[in-house]
Amino acid sequence: MHLFKKKRSRGNRLFMSLAILWDLAWRVAAVRVAFKRHQIKWAISLATVSSMGALPMFYLWRQRGLRRGQAHGAAIGSELEGWGPA
Repeated sequence: MHLFKKKRSRGNRLFMSLAILWDLAWRVAAVRVAFKRHQIKWAISLATVSSMGALPMFYLWRQRGLRRGQAHGAAIGSELEGWGPA
């Protein structure tokens, strides 16, 4: 009578456990950086959206090299100071 109940293989459980740990590690790192930079909206979205690490990786990649409290556009603007017509 168990038509829909399938046995899960050991490999399937191991894969799912590793995927969950992978996602959790990236999430914790990204949420920690977002809170340090006082980016509450990013922290909330990083904590709630399940993307298997893609969104946290994108966030951390985008925030690399920025000082605490510095916006992403501020870094670009400071590099372009003095260029172009005034």
